[in-house]
Amino acid sequence: MGLREDHLLALPHQLSGGQRQRVCLTRALAADPQLLICDEVTSSLDVVVQGATIDLIKRLQKERNLTVLFITHDFGLALQMADRTMVLYKGELVEEGPTRKLIANPQHEYTQNLVISAQLGE
Repeated sequence: MGLREDHLLALPHQLSGGQRQRVCLTRALAADPQLLICDEVTSSLDVVVQGATIDLIKRLQKERNLTVLFITHDFGLALQMADRTMVLYKGELVEEGPTRKLIANPQHEYTQNLVISAQLGE
């Protein structure tokens, strides 16, 4: 997971954002789950650490045959992580389908705005 032994004794404020995320992933995976739920897992990370975290999750997904439910507002990340995407608006499902198709042809206004904000609509 990219953590050192001395991280075991560190307090949260002594770790970087990326290190804290890896500690959280380590704790979540300790029970050897079949499903990992990642809710805005990269939202507070800089671009470099965000990329490393995504790479780590993808590697774990393959190595452990792990299903990942990836919750995000960032369609750029959804495109990297998801085979299928569901779009919720005000708590209701408004659109779903294969991620690439959904991004290429969004039907709901909220989905269209998410695609535009991720600069994927061109």
